[in-house]
Amino acid sequence: WGQEDDHVMISQPLTDDIRGGQIDVSFGEKNITAMYHSQTIFTFEDLENCIVPSEATWEISRNNSVDCLQMNLPKKEIGKWWDTIGNEVVNASELQQEALLQQMQAMQLGNMNDTNDTNSNDK
Repeated sequence: WGQEDDHVMISQPLTDDIRGGQIDVSFGEKNITAMYHSQTIFTFEDLENCIVPSEATWEISRNNSVDCLQMNLPKKEIGKWWDTIGNEVVNASELQQEALLQQMQAMQLGNMNDTNDTNSNDK
């Protein structure tokens, strides 16, 4: 995250299974919630200072081959410096949990194949 006198910028990485057209981001004066297919991806609760929700924007961009949710949050009090964003509550959706499980299974399968390859070379 970063900031200037009049706004705060947050870049939140997204998992590969999340597509931009199906994301919904809502802004409140002291919170941000991002949802994917009605499931919460993440929430920032109790932002350090207030933002102007009606002027806040977001977009999906690619950063180092990772899709990120880029948010631009206009500060309600221009010139007030933030020390932190606020409390981030990461709510791993069922979709993210399933993707993580699939990644773990693929890694385990890869390790099993490596072990089988090693054993077959011993014969």
